[in-house]
Amino acid sequence: MVVFQNGKFLYSGRTESQRPDVARRFKKTELEWSGFKFVLPLPQVEGPSTMEMRFFALSKDGRAAELYYPEDYKWSRKVKKE
Repeated sequence: MVVFQNGKFLYSGRTESQRPDVARRFKKTELEWSGFKFVLPLPQVEGPSTMEMRFFALSKDGRAAELYYPEDYKWSRKVKKE
């Protein structure tokens, strides 16, 4: 997991939380440990009105994918409904 705030690197960490629901949903056992949790240090985080956060997941083979955001967020993308 890599996090950027206002275009600047803020945090990186591992996905080490168990998520059997994700593995079941996508029918991929390798996604079992795809969950993450982290705490952002407050002194490094700017005020909410100026904060623009972007989150990227990194795969073991070096690929990056941006996470999905709420529909009204600037970096949101349309999700195809199944």
